[in-house]
Amino acid sequence: MVRIGAYLLAFVMALGIAGPAAARPIVSSSSADGYGANGYGEDGGNQLDVWLKAGMLRGDSTYTIGGTVSDNEGNRGEIWDPLSELKWPLDVVMVSLGGKAEFGRFSVRGEIMKNATSDAGDMEDSDWGIYYGNFGPNPAPGYNFSTTTKDVFSTSSTELDAWIVDFRGRFAVWRGARFSTNVGLGFRYQNFSMVASDVHQYSPSFYDYHLDTVFPSDPYAYDNPGKVGTYEVTYTIPFAELSGMYRFGTMLSLEGSLGYSPFVQAKDRDDHLLRSKLSEGSDSGSAWLFDLTLRLQATTHWFAAVGVSGLFIDTSGTQKQSYYGGENAGYQATIDQTITSSQTCGSLEVGYSF
Repeated sequence: MVRIGAYLLAFVMALGIAGPAAARPIVSSSSADGYGANGYGEDGGNQLDVWLKAGMLRGDSTYTIGGTVSDNEGNRGEIWDPLSELKWPLDVVMVSLGGKAEFGRFSVRGEIMKNATSDAGDMEDSDWGIYYGNFGPNPAPGYNFSTTTKDVFSTSSTELDAWIVDFRGRFAVWRGARFSTNVGLGFRYQNFSMVASDVHQYSPSFYDYHLDTVFPSDPYAYDNPGKVGTYEVTYTIPFAELSGMYRFGTMLSLEGSLGYSPFVQAKDRDDHLLRSKLSEGSDSGSAWLFDLTLRLQATTHWFAAVGVSGLFIDTSGTQKQSYYGGENAGYQATIDQTITSSQTCGSLEVGYSF
């Protein structure tokens, strides 16, 4: 991700670099240079854009647990990491409504996004070291269990409900005839709520460990139709960004931005309905964001654009687990947790300039 960030930063910086002869202050109200209004002038006047956008979101939100463990019975210790990982898919069609207003060198923009489809794909649940934890490293001659083998794996179909809100304010630090560079601050809020159903589970290491000579069948093989769990994760991301634009002519422009946040907050809630187990996590960390948009000003007022964007989140914290039913009811434990997310979106938009 650091390498990707460096490449994007170099691109954005390149958008804002031009020779001294091209640089001019934003003082003229004319459009004699051929760019004029609707986002193509250097007069620094007022302008308003609104747009509708549709895009394909691809990615996941994943949490992993392992490391330091403590419980309400006074036990505390270390466990292998990773112990368990749940990878929740985010593969849906998104639609959004957005707007941008420019006031001289300043601009503000906002966008609200909602999923148009709900089938996000399959959630993947992986557990490591299960045989080691149940039977020890060497329960019998010829059996050497490890904490690094994926012993239990399951998939469940996932329905997703997504809300994303993005606000940004920018200041034009430099503008030329074709190039411009901006700095800004932004805030992104994401909420993903998911329902998992129709679980299919098995042990990938069952035959690797030759356990078919001990058990008549895979002890972790399991299929259950219907709803098996719910998951919700929320990301709050204040960030700083650097953006740039290059104008190819009076109609076509390319804009890119790169953002970074060291203040990401991630909170999640996972309800294992079949086990009556609730897991709630609170993490903090960082994120990188990028956007790249090619815009065609088709008429004085109407424009269209194609774009790609990405968001990469890395956080760590703790997860609190509690059982609200069954034989373990009342038991509580806390364990180290990471929440990560990788998201990309390709989009098409149409808009109107006032």
